Amino acid sequence: MSLDDAVPEGLQARLDTLESIIQASPLAMVAVDRAGIVRMWNLQAEAVFGWNAEEALGEPLPTVPEGLENQFRSILESQLQGEATKGLELKQKRKDGSLADVSLWSAPLWSGSGEISGVMAVYVDISGRKSAEEELRRVHDQLENRVRERTAELSRIHEELEREIRSRQELEDALHHSEQRFRLLVEGVGEYAIYMLDPDGLVQSWNGAAARIQGYSAEEIAGQSFARFYTSEDAAAGKPAQDLNAAATAGHIDVEGWRVRKDGSRFWANSVISTLYDSGGRIRGYASVTRDITARKMASEERERLLSAIDAQRRLFQDVVEHAPAGIAIYDGETYRVKWANSTYRDRLDEPYRGMDIVGRRLQEIIPGDRKSTRLNSSHITNS
Repeated sequence: MSLDDAVPEGLQARLDTLESIIQASPLAMVAVDRAGIVRMWNLQAEAVFGWNAEEALGEPLPTVPEGLENQFRSILESQLQGEATKGLELKQKRKDGSLADVSLWSAPLWSGSGEISGVMAVYVDISGRKSAEEELRRVHDQLENRVRERTAELSRIHEELEREIRSRQELEDALHHSEQRFRLLVEGVGEYAIYMLDPDGLVQSWNGAAARIQGYSAEEIAGQSFARFYTSEDAAAGKPAQDLNAAATAGHIDVEGWRVRKDGSRFWANSVISTLYDSGGRIRGYASVTRDITARKMASEERERLLSAIDAQRRLFQDVVEHAPAGIAIYDGETYRVKWANSTYRDRLDEPYRGMDIVGRRLQEIIPGDRKSTRLNSSHITNS
């Protein structure tokens, strides 16, 4: 009796198990033959692209967007030459006409006679990631533009302040005028908490933005140590004094960290502390400019979370295939050297290759000629 007349013992159960794994996979899995006709279409493919199995099976692959037929044919031809595709990002068409961003992982399918009969494709829907990345880029660009605008504005304020301070001894009237202008400018910068400290770190002046961001009125905070803006952990570790010492040494510092409002809530802040000197070069205090950048930090953390979730999904799929009850192996179509095999396939080999790492070995070496067809049929996914 030939292998075409009967299914080897236990093979049907393993094939049924593999079919269940494919249908339960969280990833869209599609198989096409050499002509590009769909031969397998799992439930997740239906969820991602919209067509059910009855609509897709036996038809040309429906997900190829108009105008990209040559791209699909090029990918298919490379697969039929024995090549594999790993993580190729492209757009595929949904049933409703919209385009989905997907990551394509594919490899040739081998027939029982050792010939490439089609292609198995795994699609990872990355539309959510792409949308999140686009939104993050948009928010990032907006934040960067605002930072550049505010930085330029603060630079102008700082330069103007320095000019007025140098002329203080010469023109008291000019100093009074400059102080009025400075107060107006500082009060007009709505997103920056700007305040002056004496050499000991006690608050001397306080703009409206500082009151909104920190929660203290000018009357409440005047004469208080700026250490109360730090977390209890940082305050206990001496971080406020360390920052003033660093600013005194370098002239100014730019730091980020958690800060505390009057109501006890925290926000992620960017703070620039600049040292102010008198005409004799002695430190007369510090100017602090603080900005609430909590939204930017949360956007960055969300992007990392999305990337981590995608990586976990990929590892889960690899683990399912590696420990599948059906033996699965991939061979080079020209040299018949093993490119990959899961543990089930390795465990079914005869001694001395059973359980060994067989990557790089020839098919003829690990499977005797009289059993080669049986091994191929029990170790590869073939289309009907």
